[in-house]
Formats: sequence, C-alpha cells, structure tokens
Amino acid sequence: MWPMNLDAKVQKIIQWRESFCTLPDKFFFELVRIYLGEVKTPYNKQKLAEEIGAFLRKKETRESIVKFLDSTDIKILTAIKFLNEPDVEKLEKFFSSSIQQGEFYSAVASLEERLLIFSVRGKNSEKNLIKINPYLEDDLSGLLNLQNLISPENAKKFPERRLKISSELLAVFICYISSHPDICKNNGELKKKAASDLAEIFQENFNKEFFETLFKALKNLHLVQEDSEGKGFFVDWQKLELFSNLTFGNQSAYICAACTGSFSRSMILSSAEIFFKTLSFLKQEVYTRQKILQIAFLLKDKNSRYSENSFSRFSRIVAFGASAENSCVDSNFLDAMLDCAIELGIVDSVSEGENEFICVNQIFEEKKSQGSLSIDAGFSVTVLPGFLLSELVPLIKFLCPKKCDTAAVFEITRQSVLKAFDFEMTREQISAILKKYSHYEIPQNLLVSLDEWADSYDSAALYKGYVLKIRPENSIVIEKKLSSYIIEILSPGIFLMNFSSDEQAKNCVARLGLDFVGNVKSAKKTAPALGFPEIDFDSKILSCSSEILSTENSMALGSKKEVSKILEDFKNQLENISASAEQKEGLVDRIKRRVVLSSDQLRPESVKFELTEASGMNFTGKLRVLESALQNEDLVELEMSTTKEILIGVPRAVVKNQILFLVCKNPETNSVEEYEVSIALISKVKKIRSSASFLNLIAKES
Repeated sequence: MWPMNLDAKVQKIIQWRESFCTLPDKFFFELVRIYLGEVKTPYNKQKLAEEIGAFLRKKETRESIVKFLDSTDIKILTAIKFLNEPDVEKLEKFFSSSIQQGEFYSAVASLEERLLIFSVRGKNSEKNLIKINPYLEDDLSGLLNLQNLISPENAKKFPERRLKISSELLAVFICYISSHPDICKNNGELKKKAASDLAEIFQENFNKEFFETLFKALKNLHLVQEDSEGKGFFVDWQKLELFSNLTFGNQSAYICAACTGSFSRSMILSSAEIFFKTLSFLKQEVYTRQKILQIAFLLKDKNSRYSENSFSRFSRIVAFGASAENSCVDSNFLDAMLDCAIELGIVDSVSEGENEFICVNQIFEEKKSQGSLSIDAGFSVTVLPGFLLSELVPLIKFLCPKKCDTAAVFEITRQSVLKAFDFEMTREQISAILKKYSHYEIPQNLLVSLDEWADSYDSAALYKGYVLKIRPENSIVIEKKLSSYIIEILSPGIFLMNFSSDEQAKNCVARLGLDFVGNVKSAKKTAPALGFPEIDFDSKILSCSSEILSTENSMALGSKKEVSKILEDFKNQLENISASAEQKEGLVDRIKRRVVLSSDQLRPESVKFELTEASGMNFTGKLRVLESALQNEDLVELEMSTTKEILIGVPRAVVKNQILFLVCKNPETNSVEEYEVSIALISKVKKIRSSASFLNLIAKES
C-alpha cells in the first residue's frame, strides 16, 4: 500500500514501475534493449525501470511517442480511458465489429511495446487490467475524446417505407388478435386466414414477416398468451394496460428486446434498457452499425466510471440482480435487436459498400395526445393519428378493425360490444369514451343499439368463481360482514364472491361464526400482472466532453507525411552504421514498429534478430516461426492456402514437423477451440509480438 498523502499521479507512476519490474523477462529485457541499449550485468530491475521512467520524462521522447500514433492507436487508447477496468478481453469484444482480431492483438502489443499502456492484476480478479502510462496521460488528454469512437456520420438518404410500428398499428393488430384467437400456428407463422385478413386491413402495406415478428414480441412480453385449453391466443388486457402506460420509446425498446427470443423477465428488462438508452443517445443522427454496437457496449458497461447516480433506480436494480444471463447482452444480441428495429421501422437503414448506416426514425420521438375520431351512421369509426396506446386500449376492447393506413378504421358491431361487456365494460363507459374523442354528437342509432345489446347481454349471465350458499335468514350477516367480497347476489342466500384463494374463502366464512365443514372446489386464480419499469435516459452518461481534460498540455499527432519522413530519415541513418545484415534488418523492423524515437536507439548490439513472419514456399521459415511461438507461448496468425481462413491462437505442439496443434479463442463465445493443422497447408504465418496483456488469455481457458 502507498501512503495516503501521496499524489494520485505519483501513485500511478509507482504502479507503472512495479508493473514494469514484474514483467516476464522476455518482455522486460526486450523493452530495455529497445530504449536503453544492451543490458550490462550485473543489473538491477528497479534501476532499469527508473531509467525507462527518466527516458519518458523527456519532452522530446513523449512528443515522438504521441506523434507516431495512428487512428487505430487513438481508438484503442480512447476505449481504455472510457471503459471501466478494461482488460484485453473486454477491449476485444468492444472492437469485435470494427477491428479484425489479428489486427487488434497486434495493435495492443504495439501500444505496450511503445510504452503507451501497461497491465496490472485486478484487485478482485485474475484479469490483467490495461491502463494508460501515467507519464503520457497529460500529453494524451485532449486527444482521447469519445468522438474518436462514436462520432456521427454525414446525413444519408434513407428509402421510404410505409409500414412502421405505431400506436395505431399496435392497436389495430392487438384488436384483431383479441377477436381471432387462432391467428397463428404453433411455430408463430400466421395462418392463411389471418394473413388474408391482415392483408385486407393493411392493404399494400401488408408484410407477413413484419406481423410475425411483432406477434412474437407480444407473445414473449406476455401481452398475448396461449390459452391453457388449446383454444388459441388471448390478450392479457391487464398487462397490456400497464404496458400502454409506458412512453412509446419504452414500448419500442421492450418490443425489440422481446423480438429476439423467449428470455427471462430480467433478461428482457436489462436488454430493453440498454437498447432504449442506445436509441435515445443516437437521437436522429446517422451512425454506422459498428458504432451503434460500441455505443451500446459503453452504456452497458456496468460499474463504469460514470457515476452510479446517473443511472435510474431501475438500472441499478437490474445491474445489482444481473447474473451471467444478463451479461449475455452481447454484440450478437444487440445486432438482433437492431435487425428487429429495422424490420419494424423503428430505425431506418441503408447500406453503402461495406458499411450499414442507421438513423432512429421520428416515430421514436415522444408525442402528446392529440387524437380524435369520427363515427358515421353505419357505426364505422375512423381513428385519426395522434392517440397514445393507453388511450387506444379501451377503444379496441369494443371495436372491430377494418382498415389501417394513415388513419385506422374500425367498426362497432354487436359481437365486438358483447366482447367488451365480457371485459367488464359497461354501455356507459363505451359511450363516454366515444364522446370524449369525437368532435361531433354520437349517432342516436348507435346509442340505441348499445342499450339493446346491453339489455340482451344482461338477460342471461354465466358465472365462474366462488359461490357461497347459506340459509336465507343468515343473508344479512353476509351482506354486512363480507360486502367487499360480493360480486353478485344470485338469489336469496346465494352469493358470487371474489375470493382470491381457497384459504381466503375458508377464513372469511369462518369469521362469520357459521358451522362450515368441507373443502372449497378450486376456481380459476388470476395473479396480478407484473408491470414494465419505465426506462429513463441521462444524456450526460456518454457526454463526449465531460471527461475531456484540458488540452493545454496535449501534444499533437503527426501527419502521415511527417511520420513517414521521420521514419525514412532513421532508415537513411542506418547506411552510416556498421552492422551485420541481420542487425540492420532488426533495426529496420523496429523503425517500422515505431519504437525508435531518436537516433540514439539505432544500436546494432541491442538487436537480437528473430524471424516473425514466413509465407509461400518457405516451409523452413514457417516452421521456425511456429517453433519460436511454441517455445515462448506467443500468439500466431495463420492464413490457410485452401480455405483462406484466418486462424489466431497459441501453438500447443508441432508433431514431426508436419502437424500443428493450435489453441484458438473465439472472441464471440469466449470459448477455446483446438485445431489440428497441416503445416504444408499454411500459406502464411505471422507471430504476433509478445505482450504482457495477453498472458493467460488463452491458456487460462484451455
């Protein structure tokens, strides 16, 4: 432990020095030879680390290091700055959609070799956390801006599409489901009759895959459920009402999360939260799919350096309860949610070359209620745009969908009104809702019909529930003591009760002081519906300026032309240096790797030449590279001649100079796979330079 009064930067420098001294010898001495020259014995690691520190304190050294940075370096350094406790695995996942695996490993190794980053063991884990060298933090501060990773693109022209999810479309579709329980097959495919009906309702806008995707989401959110008796599907109105109270943005996020599959409630909640925050951050700017995945990664980076208070209470609850299941909200899952959002018209998409550009549709913007409707004498109801889903849910309980385009057209029928009565709506409620949103008087013949249908409905009633039967003379006791439980007095001494359980029924009757013997026959029990937490977005969570330090001390990047000239000058100086061909080749390699910062480093005696790449017919060279990597447990990148497949892994064995056993890590699944490779079929082998950050990257998994 360091003294409490030590300056924070001093603590970081001590941490860097300790990390440097504990590097494996092969890393330690290679870096010392590069920057200080050949190591003389006897040596002291602490003193050598201090000499490296003194080398870094020179302004010209730091200027050269910063000048040689390229765009990939800047992106990785920015991610290291903004991600919480990044290790090589987290960084690899973050860049999985934008940087090839081999290029990524080489870039990280290069940053470590150029003294820009170092690794330390995490306090509560076996991970090697990657940090920026404290000697260079101030010099880099103004360069490491989140805009390096997630800046928006130029405006694009997106194709027009007519079919987009909206409150009106949701209402029409749910209304259709409520009166057509046999809408889908068991596999979620629309039945022919349903597809035909919906095609008639939505006309040229109809898209079968669109509605199958939407139905899947409604089912996975349990807004639509399968009947236990195999009679098709029904709408859970209680759950739908809770869902409809959310903002449209929240509704869209939940739907996209549920589109991807049937998951636990906590998984859907956490996925929806990440997706909502991602879309909210995008606003209506254009981003590539890769950048959107990186934005989502930053947002879901739990316990990030952004204050926990910037997240909603719901976010913290979800994060606290997050298990391995919730950590699976990876790039593949987010990719799938984006695909659903494109399918449903929540975001617009256009491809140009290898890039896909995405922009959040205007429908994601929140709106205030401004809907209205009109009713004609034929009981046709035209619902104009502007309604919130929470306002449409009571309407669709007594309507029958006919058409959905710019406006939605419904019909009030005897059957649809009787269905509403089954949902415990009254004629008074129906007429009140219609009057509320109509600018004109309700047609008199409709009001008359509502009265007739209500009288017809009330002429007979079929009940299912708890029935209490007692002697008529005891009725007054029931009516006084259990009045809150009485649904209906069926006849003298016979009551329909709303007890929630057999136990409650027995206890209530026991309190009456009556002799009661026997069990209660079971009745259908409906559990209260779980709601959907609202998701908020704090725009400051990923503020691109909030973490930027003063740029006063920042150093400038070099232009490609400037860097190229400096490197060429170093190569020209080699002509006047007395060295063997191998030593000169080794020094040229260092110049290319941007580790030569001054002419003083052009020391031939510090070079230990090593073959790191071989290709084509050079079988012996390929074998030498593989055997060297095997001995040092280094990563290699292989290109196969037959399949052109790229394999990256650690060699485990070379058998009879012919067969290579290679252990590779799959960055998407984090799993380790072993390959048996014929060396003769390798067209190119390249050893990825050693890095302390890679220690146990694959070995710990195998």
